[in-house]
Amino acid sequence: MSVFTRVAGGRLNALLTILAALAVGTAVFWLPTPDNPAPVSATGLSARWQSTQVERLQEELPASDVQPAIVVVTRDDGAPLTDGDRAALTDGTGSLGRLTVGGQVSPPQLSPDGSVALVAVPLSTEGGQDAVAATVAEVREALAALPAELTVEVTGAPAFTADLTKVFEGADTTLLAVTAAVVALLLLVTYRSPLLWMVPLAVVAATEQVALRALDTVIPAVGINYAGGAVSGIASVLVFGAATNYALLLIARYREELRREADRFAAMRAALRRTAEPILASGGTVMLGVLTLLLSERELNRALAVACATGILLAMASALLVLPAALVLLGRRLFWPFVPRVGSEGREGRVWGRLGAAVIRRPVPVAALATLLLAALALDNLGLRTGLSETEQFRVQPEAVAGAETLPARSPPAPPNRWR
Repeated sequence: MSVFTRVAGGRLNALLTILAALAVGTAVFWLPTPDNPAPVSATGLSARWQSTQVERLQEELPASDVQPAIVVVTRDDGAPLTDGDRAALTDGTGSLGRLTVGGQVSPPQLSPDGSVALVAVPLSTEGGQDAVAATVAEVREALAALPAELTVEVTGAPAFTADLTKVFEGADTTLLAVTAAVVALLLLVTYRSPLLWMVPLAVVAATEQVALRALDTVIPAVGINYAGGAVSGIASVLVFGAATNYALLLIARYREELRREADRFAAMRAALRRTAEPILASGGTVMLGVLTLLLSERELNRALAVACATGILLAMASALLVLPAALVLLGRRLFWPFVPRVGSEGREGRVWGRLGAAVIRRPVPVAALATLLLAALALDNLGLRTGLSETEQFRVQPEAVAGAETLPARSPPAPPNRWR
């Protein structure tokens, strides 16, 4: 077989691989989205837990879809509320009846020292988080007309829901942009080429988008509730990280083989033989690890298991099929200005070259030292507290948290019946 025939055949195979990947990616976006199973409970626990059983019983009670928003009013100077302040508060909260369940708002309740007033505003939780957030926004807008010397804070369960919804607005876009920027910088620094970094980044970004769309079909299809949000965010970062890691390994091996082989297609075949096993082993280990989350009682963890396993599977496929085809189609010039030539030697750099030589020369001491260092760094986790309270879930304090903290800070302890 002539060199021309081998090159033409290799180019055709690479082109067909790219076209097949495009066809599969397009087909994923046309997949039907199954009906999302109803969530097991608000906590995500199965029906065998008493908390879930109580939650379901509460849903059968009348007015179970009503939660009060709490309006906390104080003066900026910390003094007791004046008669004028109370009158303005009564008039201002009276206009909230159009937003409440039942059309009425309870009269303001004053603390024993008269410095804090509370107003309970019963709001409907029907329509989901977006509807609750919109109603809370209307409540806050209506209360903005109160006198300027009053500090008005809306807290309670609906307000926390609204502020959490606002926190996650645009979070997926920001996360994707930051992740892509970090990966681009990593590739640019690693290969020092103005062209090469674009190819793996484009393949990884496409893989991430296909993976996120596939989750809309795969997770509900296996009977797990998929609410998106945190699950899609974690899966997105995992796909970016894993696919980039596999790309770095493949490109490094491919560049080595280009220094031995004049035919770039033969060089890629050799590189794939050397990288397929570690990529499959690494990806398979991660998939098995995340799939253990299927044993969890929480619906969120089970959705995360399927999402991450699906993302890793697609990351491996893109690294072993799509990326090699794209690299060989673009040729050696993709590595400009450091184009690997047959017979040339790779430059490892002083730091990494010496580090690699030290590891090869004394592997046991290096492994022991690394293990001790990791163990020392992990000691702090022995007292690690996991989970966040409701007020700790925000980086910047929102109004709901500020209102909740105003009550103990501005009111002396007193029995509930002392509020008037």
